[in-house]
Amino acid sequence: MLSKNRIKLIRSLKSKKGRDKTNCFIVEGLKSIKELLDSNYHIETLYIRNNIDESDVVDFKDQNLFFIDPHEMKEISNLANPTEALALVSKPETTKLPNSEKLMIALDSVQDPGNLGTIIRTCDWFGINQIFLGNGSVDFYNPKVIQATMGSFTRVKPFKVDLDSFIHEKKQEGVKIIAAHLSGASLLQFQFKSVNSHLLLFGNEGNGLSDHLRDLSDFLIKIPGSEQAESLNIAASMSILTWEAFRSTFNR
Repeated sequence: MLSKNRIKLIRSLKSKKGRDKTNCFIVEGLKSIKELLDSNYHIETLYIRNNIDESDVVDFKDQNLFFIDPHEMKEISNLANPTEALALVSKPETTKLPNSEKLMIALDSVQDPGNLGTIIRTCDWFGINQIFLGNGSVDFYNPKVIQATMGSFTRVKPFKVDLDSFIHEKKQEGVKIIAAHLSGASLLQFQFKSVNSHLLLFGNEGNGLSDHLRDLSDFLIKIPGSEQAESLNIAASMSILTWEAFRSTFNR
């Protein structure tokens, strides 16, 4: 049976303050938790409903495992319809910024957890294993972000950066900064060059990219459409531009 203090601790991980204090975050669902077993993440504690089939938990026999009843799972879950498992996971140690890759993604103050989770999942699909988050962006370890990644967070590493200095550094390395912007040229008229490294830059859902970061960019691009809608969802925009960059850069 879970103690009141344990329930309180787990619930505290819904907030960034609680996650920073404990250096832990929550992962829910057997599929996403199984992804952790082949990653560099460490499962501190695993809670599994006591009414699921034993064959579903064979992979977790070496974990710090506790069986709890459905009512207890509902008390600690962040979901309206709790899954069969919830894990407390240690956040990895912060490391220095990695070397530039052929294709990189940076986000300026993206605040919707679902958008960030979808973007992380898209990065994973295209083999992009790092993402750069500017100030004001939603926390990578927010439970809604983690849930939306469907396990892809285990293969995409987050780096919190000051985008101003980060972009200056990348430009000095010869990286081309490509920003999604409504005032940009049509994507149909732009050609990604396979000899270059590219950083795709995306702005806030409501306000778009800041003027300062826009001015730092080498190229501004917009995705052509009917223009009946005010704008395209950032996760959708990211998917389209990333595919275009991916197929051009890697000659797919």
